[in-house]
Amino acid sequence: MWSEFSAQKQAAELLHRSIKHNRLSHAYLFSGPKGAGKKKMAKYLTEAIFCLRQDGDSCGECKNCRLIEEGNHLDVHWVQPERNIIRKEQIKDLQKKFSYRAAESNHKVYIMEEADKMNQEATNALLKFLEELPAGVVAILLTSNIHGLLPTILSRCQIISFNAPSPEAITKQLEQ
Repeated sequence: MWSEFSAQKQAAELLHRSIKHNRLSHAYLFSGPKGAGKKKMAKYLTEAIFCLRQDGDSCGECKNCRLIEEGNHLDVHWVQPERNIIRKEQIKDLQKKFSYRAAESNHKVYIMEEADKMNQEATNALLKFLEELPAGVVAILLTSNIHGLLPTILSRCQIISFNAPSPEAITKQLEQ
């Protein structure tokens, strides 16, 4: 449920409304400090996009939700830095995967962790990719350093700011 993101209530409500009213952006940038829940919300948003219930939420039980939870959905791709850098080859590989039709639905999603770690060639390749995203593709970029991204990348994304977790939230998470 979107309500589990109480520390990021504004971000959760915005994304929930976007899905519910079929107004998803083609690219999101989740910006905020480490530990703010960007990755968790990106995964939840992805589940909500693909969920077979189609009510703007994630049921966590249908085939698509389970595949995403397990990291095995054919239309969801994660990009992570390799040796602290996202390289052009990773973006080119992503573009190749996205040139094919979606396997499980009419959507494809890619989530790029630590997007600010792209080298110059990767940034240029991503910029071109963002300009030419096929219909049904949603990009979710995650960063704790928004100033590490070019203004041209920022201008092509809907920026969603995340707040630092409260000391109470950190304590609760540690206790769990």
